Amino acid sequence: MAQSNRRLAMQAWLLILLTSSLLISVSSLLLDRVAHLPLPPQWRLSPDGTLAVLLVSVGLLALLSHQSRWRRLAGGLMIVLGGYSLGHDLLAPGTDDGLSWLTGQPRLGRVPALLVVIMGTSCFFSPASGGTRRGYRLIGWTSIILGVATLAYPLITQTPPVSVAGLTSMGSLFCLLLGAALLIIAHQRTYPTLPLPRSAIIVGVLGVTVSIMIWLASSWVQYNARLTAADTLVNNVADGMEQRIESRVKQVERLTERWMALRGEGRSAVRELQEVEMRTFMRDEPSLLAIVHLGDDSQVRWRVGREPANLLWMMDQLTGPATLGWLRQQNVFHLPISWRFPDPERSSHGLLAVTLDGGQTTMLAAIDLAEIIQLQRHLDTSGFTITYTSNDQTWGTLAAKSSHGALIPRAFASREVTLPGGPTFTITALDGPLSLSSLPGALPVIFGLMGLVFSYQLIMSRALIAFRNQQATALQLNEQRFRSLFTHNPDAVFAHHRDGTYESLNPVTEAIVGLSESDLLGKHFRSVVCEPACSNQDVERTEIAFNRAINGLPSSYTMRFVREGASQDLEVTMVPIVVDGEVSGVFGIAKDITDRVAAEERLLILERSLEASGNGAMIIDVRTEEKQVVYVNHAFTRITGYPEQEVIGHAPLLLSGAETDTEDTKQIQAAIQHGTSLTTTVRTYRRDGSPFWNQLFMSPVKDANQQVSHFICIINDISERKEQESQLAYQATHDVLTGLGNRALFSDRLAHDVELAARNGQTLAVLFVDLDEFKPINDTLGHNVGDQLLISVAEKLQQGLRVSDTLARLGGDEFVLLLPDLSHPDEAEEVAGRLLEALNKPHRINEHELHVSASIGIAVNRAGLDEPERLLQHADMAMYKAKQQGRNTYQMYTDDLDSKLSQRVTLRSELQEAIEHGHLPALPAPAEPRRRCRRTRGVGSLVPPDQGLYLASDVYSHCGRDRSDHSAEPLGNAAGLQRCPTIGRTRPVKRTHGSQPLAPPVSPPQLPQHVAQCTERDAPCT
Repeated sequence: MAQSNRRLAMQAWLLILLTSSLLISVSSLLLDRVAHLPLPPQWRLSPDGTLAVLLVSVGLLALLSHQSRWRRLAGGLMIVLGGYSLGHDLLAPGTDDGLSWLTGQPRLGRVPALLVVIMGTSCFFSPASGGTRRGYRLIGWTSIILGVATLAYPLITQTPPVSVAGLTSMGSLFCLLLGAALLIIAHQRTYPTLPLPRSAIIVGVLGVTVSIMIWLASSWVQYNARLTAADTLVNNVADGMEQRIESRVKQVERLTERWMALRGEGRSAVRELQEVEMRTFMRDEPSLLAIVHLGDDSQVRWRVGREPANLLWMMDQLTGPATLGWLRQQNVFHLPISWRFPDPERSSHGLLAVTLDGGQTTMLAAIDLAEIIQLQRHLDTSGFTITYTSNDQTWGTLAAKSSHGALIPRAFASREVTLPGGPTFTITALDGPLSLSSLPGALPVIFGLMGLVFSYQLIMSRALIAFRNQQATALQLNEQRFRSLFTHNPDAVFAHHRDGTYESLNPVTEAIVGLSESDLLGKHFRSVVCEPACSNQDVERTEIAFNRAINGLPSSYTMRFVREGASQDLEVTMVPIVVDGEVSGVFGIAKDITDRVAAEERLLILERSLEASGNGAMIIDVRTEEKQVVYVNHAFTRITGYPEQEVIGHAPLLLSGAETDTEDTKQIQAAIQHGTSLTTTVRTYRRDGSPFWNQLFMSPVKDANQQVSHFICIINDISERKEQESQLAYQATHDVLTGLGNRALFSDRLAHDVELAARNGQTLAVLFVDLDEFKPINDTLGHNVGDQLLISVAEKLQQGLRVSDTLARLGGDEFVLLLPDLSHPDEAEEVAGRLLEALNKPHRINEHELHVSASIGIAVNRAGLDEPERLLQHADMAMYKAKQQGRNTYQMYTDDLDSKLSQRVTLRSELQEAIEHGHLPALPAPAEPRRRCRRTRGVGSLVPPDQGLYLASDVYSHCGRDRSDHSAEPLGNAAGLQRCPTIGRTRPVKRTHGSQPLAPPVSPPQLPQHVAQCTERDAPCT
């Protein structure tokens, strides 16, 4: 409370200081234009100083009212004003009279100008920062020290306190005021403000305004009173002066008249009488310095002076032309009395001329008016100084008996006195403002200070009243809120005395225990919390919690309360009721958590189910920007290797790696962004860096507002299945034994490269490679050796191939090579030659050193080829052509091979048809077949019914090129039925054709079997 009151006091004085500075500066600007305030010079501000104080006050008020724009505007104007004065003094010192071009008055001194620039600069920084508050504190202390020093310096050195370091006393006072205001602002920890109530601010501003007005009004009253007193004094002094001068003139006139009346007497007697009378007259009139009697010819008849110097001065004046002209003018105009002040150096010495007898006689008297003024030295001037001036020369002063300490007196009233003959002199009443050390001078200041103190009391009283009203309102509001919280709380709320009896309870408590408030008030809680409604453990927990709350320690526990067969799970919290630092009772809050306990049990079952799952589970919170993981199960740790503490609170991106497809990542992010389910397979990484295939199932989880808040991700490691699928896919396109591509892969590559070659006009070749005599090796050495030989052949074929080339195994001992992008067809032959050379090298298979050759057929793409498979057929034909040429060679495909193939296909179709219809009569074979088919002793002819004569050797040359071709077997079977009785049911038919016997046509592959059958059954085999 004391700290709050001290802060209020600081805020009140801050308001008074800023308002006083603002009002005084504004009033100074206004009053300088209409009238002069009755203030001593040290209590006045120059117009530039007033403007500076006004800008500083506006800047501080804008700071307190959070008006940053006005604060910066005032700061900029302060920098301009202070910078102008400071720059002018530094760059052009002494070049002018020190007047400001803005006001025409003296500029700011260097020290105040520097303070104004610093203060203006500070207005551009945020007052909420610690650096700015430290700057305000430094500026405030600097201003206070400067103000104290400039105020104390005149008192210590006993010098007039007009201006010290460019600061008057009023400027020093403003330094103190504004410095104190800055210290108060810097003392605030938060953004500076005036936390006073509006009523207090209004009362404070009005009080300060009234105080300033009282000070000004009292000063004006004193000023007008002194004006009236000064005017009265001047008039009285002027009247007295005129009377005394007139009295001297009358004396001189009477003296002159008496002397004129004695002109008939003796000269000696008259002279003696004149001398006696003159000594008496001069003794009685100290202002009379000398008297000269002039004749009608302006000659001196006699003269007398108080002192020889006085008489000498008068005689010097009579010799001057100006004085002589003045005397002649008096005679011309017949002036009886005339005054003249001939000597500026002795401005109080005047010449009085009295003319009688029509100018025949002139009495000239030298009178010192200063002596006449001295006769008024006992006059009470009321503190004014009376000055007598003529021709801007002061020749007399009547000092005040008691000085008011005015440093620079100013004229309060004046009056001109005209002497006979035209000369005038001015009587002026001078004085400064009343000194503050005097009671009249201090009264306005005392009234002003009393008004400020009264304003402070008003501010404090209004602020305290407002705060008390706010506190009372807040107290009532808090009481109503507490009562509403207590009564309308959905939980059971009850209060106990220190002895454990019920003090109050809300309706929910009544509903839980089944008793009304009137039934429970004054009873101990053990009457409710007891068996059988609660278990013994719950009773003990309630006792412990109550005792802890009595000792000032809050505690919570759960219990189960049974009433009428229905049980409720309650979460009870006991908190102490602290009043004036002492525990006066205990508050209890019982929350029904029956549904929550059931939900927790369900959640526990779900969590255990997830933990028992063999699939990894991960829950992501998508409400945060980081999409943090909030749950993982043990299966997740088992699959990924990441422990729970390394995953919770982090983004799931830790499972991604170098081989993770960016499209999969984008797909997952899109599903999270749109809140949709997703099933995908993605390549993820374990903690040890090993990759695995993750079958990911993502499903959104929505909150009560049907907004997606989480995603549950089910992770399943399907790496083994993906490996099997990969192997199956590999086997579908590759040969298992050699690892080369199979027919399917080759067909795809062939179709692609043929299309590409046709589009770009490139040359492409297909090489069909068939091993020579591979079957004997396979049959004699076994399939294992044969397989190893095929692997060795595949390795030798791959040597020297380009990346774009495709080598495939079609089956058995047949290989095919695709050469795209050839510059010339001859390159295919060169490749075929290299392949033959590589294959002719020995193959080391276990302990066997095997030699094998190959026959290669080459087919090159040409215009008009629309089916890529035709290119493979051409290479196949060329390969068989190479075999017919003796094997271990290569052969380019030519068009005649295609025509022979067509002829062979036609013949085979016709022969097959003849076999099916039994239209194959045998004719004697000529002798030539022995030369063509060495494996038969005699070969007949086949005669289809609608064709001419064909030799069987021609048929076999087309149908059975080696042992692996069984296309001629049907022909041999059909012919053998007629020739060999052990084979067919029909009897043998022997016919002759010329000198040669007929022989059944037997294909070369059938000859061994046919001969054996005939030998076993004693059947002739020809």
